[in-house]
Amino acid sequence: VGLVNSSRGIIFAGEESSRPDDEGTYVGAAGDAAKRLKKRLNRHR
Repeated sequence: VGLVNSSRGIIFAGEESSRPDDEGTYVGAAGDAAKRLKKRLNRHR
């Protein structure tokens, strides 16, 4: 499980993956988490 800390809380990347050791799934989930964080930050500018 990867963590992205933001001012609004913590986003867990890869938490819902059926195989946490699958690097491709983790990378995809981390990318999705980064996109969600970017959208959140842009809303509060």
